[in-house]
Parts: sequence; C-alpha cells; structure tokens
Amino acid sequence: MLQNNKLLGHLAFLVMFILAAIFYLERAIFADNALAIFMMICNKVFAISSNRFGSVLPQVLPILAIRLHMPLRIVLLVFSVSYILFFYVIYLVITYWFRKDSIALAVPLIFLVGIRYSFFWIYSEAHEAMVYSVLLCAFLFFSASWKPRTGNTVIKVLSATLIMALCFFSHPVALFTVLFILGFFMIDQKLWKSAWMFFLIILISILAMVKVWVIPVSENEGQWFREFLGSILKIKEIPSSESIRFLFKHSYSIYLFTSLTFLITVIFYLVNRQYLKMTYYIVSTVLFLLIIASTFRIWFLPFLTEKNLMPLNLFVLLPFLNDVVFRSRKWIVGRQLFIMAAFVFGLAGIVLAAGSYTKRLNYIHSILHQTQKLPGNKFIVPERILDRRRTNVFWAIGVESLLLSSLDNTDSARTTYVSANKVTLNPSISLQDPNTFLCVPFNPLMIDMQKMDKRYFSLGSGVYRELRAEDLYNDLDSNIWYRNTFDDLNYTNRGDSCKTDDDGNRYFLLTSDFSPGPTSDLTRISKGDITFVFASARIFPMEHITPNKLNVVISHERGQKVIDYYMLFVEQDYSLKPFEWQTINVGGALSDQRVNDQLKVYIWNPERKKMKMDDMVVRFSLVKL
Repeated sequence: MLQNNKLLGHLAFLVMFILAAIFYLERAIFADNALAIFMMICNKVFAISSNRFGSVLPQVLPILAIRLHMPLRIVLLVFSVSYILFFYVIYLVITYWFRKDSIALAVPLIFLVGIRYSFFWIYSEAHEAMVYSVLLCAFLFFSASWKPRTGNTVIKVLSATLIMALCFFSHPVALFTVLFILGFFMIDQKLWKSAWMFFLIILISILAMVKVWVIPVSENEGQWFREFLGSILKIKEIPSSESIRFLFKHSYSIYLFTSLTFLITVIFYLVNRQYLKMTYYIVSTVLFLLIIASTFRIWFLPFLTEKNLMPLNLFVLLPFLNDVVFRSRKWIVGRQLFIMAAFVFGLAGIVLAAGSYTKRLNYIHSILHQTQKLPGNKFIVPERILDRRRTNVFWAIGVESLLLSSLDNTDSARTTYVSANKVTLNPSISLQDPNTFLCVPFNPLMIDMQKMDKRYFSLGSGVYRELRAEDLYNDLDSNIWYRNTFDDLNYTNRGDSCKTDDDGNRYFLLTSDFSPGPTSDLTRISKGDITFVFASARIFPMEHITPNKLNVVISHERGQKVIDYYMLFVEQDYSLKPFEWQTINVGGALSDQRVNDQLKVYIWNPERKKMKMDDMVVRFSLVKL
C-alpha cells in the first residue's frame, strides 16, 4: 500500500514536470512570470515582491542558469520546471524523511485538484505557501511520535516556527492554512492543554497583526490585509460575490473532485462518529469560503480566482488524505483509484487550459510579426486596438514581447508596450530618448536599458513609435461597411437635414444629441469575425463646443448588454476649433462576437451644439493577428 502511495506521487510529479517542459513558454512568458524572469536576467538576483522571501528557494536554478549565461530558451525552460522540481523536493522530504506519504500526496494534488489556469501562473507565491503548509502538517504529525522531552519540544517548536515563517513570508493567505492545520492537529492528537501548540497559534496571529500595521497600504500585502479586515463589513454582499459564482459555475468541472472529496470526508466522519472533527472540518471550510467571498467580491480572471480559492483545496485534502484514504486496507484499491482519477482529471484540465495560453502567445507573436514591417524595434500600442479575448492580461506585454522576440536571436529583439485606456504616461518620460525602455504601466522605468544583458536582449538605440490601427490591420481600407457623404438633400434624421454651403458642398446639419449612423447585426456586415472597427467623420462646429463633449461612438451590443464600447473622449484628450473642418475618429477591437449581436456607430452631441457633419465612414478589419 505504501509503495503504491509513493508511486502515485512520483508519477504525478513526472507528468507535471513533462507538462511544465512542454508548455514552458506558456508558463514563463505570462504576466508576473515574465516580469520576474526578466528582472532576474537584468539584475542577476532573486525576484522578490512585497517582502515575500519564501519565494526565493524555487528561483535558485533559474538564477544559476542566468549566471552561467545559458541561452534564453534554456533559462525559460529551467524557470518553468524549477518550481515543479522544488515542490518535488518537498514531496520527497515528507515521504522519505517524515514518512508521511499519504499527506505527501497533497503536494501534487493541490496543483491538480481545483486548479487549471493557475498551473501556468508559476510566480504566484500562494503556490509556495500551500506547499510549505503541507510540509508543516507533515512535520507536526511526524514529530507527534517523539518522546516528550524538553529538548524534543524545543526542536519541535523551532522547526515548526521556521516552517510557519516560510508559509507566511510566501503569501499572507497562509494565515488561514496554518491556523487550520494547527487546529486540525490539536483535535487529532487531543492536545487541548499543550502550551507549545498555543504558542504557535499566538505566534502566527502576531505575525499577521504586525504585517497589518507595518506594511504600507500601497503595497500588495497591505491591500490584501485591509481587504480581508474590511470583508467583515461586506457579509451582505456574499450572495453576489464573483468568487462564489465562479466556484458554483465550475463545481462540475474544475471543482468536481474538491466537492466529492469534501462530501466523502464529511460522510466518513459522520459514520465513524468523529463529530468534533466533522464540525471543525465543515465550519473551517465554510468560514474560509465566506472570507474569500466577501474579500474578493469583484470579477477576476480565472487564474486569479483559482489562486484565491486555492487554500480550499488544502482544507479539503489534508483531512481526506490523513483520515479517510489510507487508514485501513478496506476498499483501498477503490480509494487509490479515486486519487488516480483526480490526478488524471486535473491533468486533462491543465492540457485543455494550455490552449488559451498558446493562443495568447501566438497573438503576441503575430503583433511582433506586423511590427517587423515597420522601422524601429520599440513600439507603443493602444489597448483599444488589441483583441482582449486573446490578451486578457496586457500590462506585461512590453516584457513578454521582448522575451518572445529574443528567443533565438538577440538582434531580433522587439518590444510592444500597451498603453492602457484612460492612462497616460508621465510627461517626464521621453519617448525620443533611445535609453528609454517602457517596462510595465505601474512602473514604466523599472529597468534602465543600460542594465539589460546584451547577451539576451539587444534593442539598440531606437526610439518608441506609436502603432495605429492601420499598422496592425492592413485591410481596413478595403472593407468599408458604411459611407455617408450626405449628398441627398431629402435625407433627414431627428428633425435635422442635409444642406448645401456656399461652395456647393453638401453636408448634414446636426443640432440634436445623436447623429445618423449605421446599425446592423454583425453577421450582416461580414461572414467572418470582425476584429477591428474604425469610424471617422468630418465636423465643422458652428459654435464653441466644450472639450471632450462631442464623441464618435462605437457600440457592440447583445440585447441590453454592451459588450464593447469605444468613445473618442475616452481615448484621447482633444478640443474642436469653431468654424473649421476637422476629422474626428475612434476605433476598437471587438470581442466575443455572437449571432444577432448588433454594431452601432454614431456621433453623440450631448450639448446639442450646432455643427456641420460630412463624410462619415465606418471600416472594419477581418485580419486575424
């Protein structure tokens, strides 16, 4: 039986290692992961954020590969597999040193049960916190057999404190997992009067309080703790919490085995009359869910929500593995088949999720391919002209594009920084300075180009160039959906009509709040997916217009729901001069297109100012980047 347990663990890690090697680019060139390895390459030191020092250990091998000047592909491969290798080392310690092979299975299981998209978020310190928590649980049960001597107690307390520090200084969510494990161990071993157990509980509580009061609110940890403390006041919002909706939505897919494991464990405790454990198990799990639901109420991308719910897997798995699965030989084959089914189901989910990350990389690569037709190798692209279905997380594309373009040749290095909607760069940043490198929106000048290792990245001395829609979608001019030159003098709209000026030019006189414009089902415009829409019109204001109060609008709608909405004043700050012809325009990428979706384009004139309007044109692109 024990050998089978160990074999299951080894096989699980072998398959995870293979997946980490196959999808090393999908794992390494993604959001925080890409920024972390980029910082390691540039600074030649560990990438530590928010004082989470527990994340250092898995970074030893990538740092070694960088200092040995291995090729970029090898560095990224090592970065991807190093975390799996580190977790495997923890698994070996628990299995062969602590001899708790049943608990050890929790290490691979927490990355396979209730996890799919987060498998590709390797730089999440929550992963290390979960593994260290399993290590703490295994150590406590391992040390329970030690003789009650003062020396043994001291070693036990010091060792547990060290592991708890690793947990807590990896990610603050470890506060919940550590408290759960300490309580579960006390109940299992009946340590109601154990001073050293209460010391550990008080210690982790003090660490949490110190972090709450010491860490600035501007940092991730400070925000996390304040959200947690504020969640007490948000109990009424739990039914509408996006975290709960995500959990229930995926209860038959991502969280299928989490639900089954929880149900089986509760039934086991009930049948065996272990009412105290059952109560603790249910109350702890429900209480954690309530905290997460009230803390993370808004919608997050799947990989983030999975991370937030990750401790739930540990709450469910540890009692199941310790008490249910391997306590007796009765039905042992069936129990092990259940574990194997959980492994296979989780691995299949990861492979399915990999497709979205591969498509994302291909999309970034296609943008790089388009920029190869243009001079220079440093670009800024507005967020609104990108396909958000495939970018999802865009803040690190500047770094991701640099890594992707430099894989095989440092001289082919290119970077495409995404400028977010409603966010402008600090005016002090010179885009004409060849030494400027835009890293990430929250700290654009995080890395000085002089620090870049030329053995990995060679951007030269170029300056930044802003990409236009026409640069990425070169078929805009050939796909015109709507054109109105307002030559028909009989044309009217909302009481407004066409006129002729002294030069014989015909135009539309706009005085109402909405101009004429096209409205149609997307399927009637084109049989293929429309990736980008661009609208323009010429305007001649006949009186002063308040800056940003006249807007070209593109609205992609599904019934009463607006899917995409682009408006001129959101995209740029501008003012119109009276009594001059000027062109105004707006463009944006369309997402999640379905049958019967409608596209509307019009000029919004909320002040109802008088103006001439002419040459309204709407173009679209079918180019799949």
